Amino acid sequence: MKARPIPQALATSKQVNGTAIPIGYLEGFKIISGYQDGTFKPDKQLTRAEFASVISRFAKLDTTKKTNFSDVSSNHWAKRLH
Repeated sequence: MKARPIPQALATSKQVNGTAIPIGYLEGFKIISGYQDGTFKPDKQLTRAEFASVISRFAKLDTTKKTNFSDVSSNHWAKRLH
């Protein structure tokens, strides 16, 4: 794979550290995409929904199947990944 540039959100950040290259790599494969405001927060703990989103993209899982988690509301952002 061709090397990807550092994501813009990290390139302009004062917190660029050892995470910029791995984040750029995963972003290049569309495994991660950052937050809606265009930022990446490498020091923030992932939620279960964020982790599930990353894993489903990495493993190329079928996201069209319906799932039911009692603690996830019907309008949660992760429900719209289909």
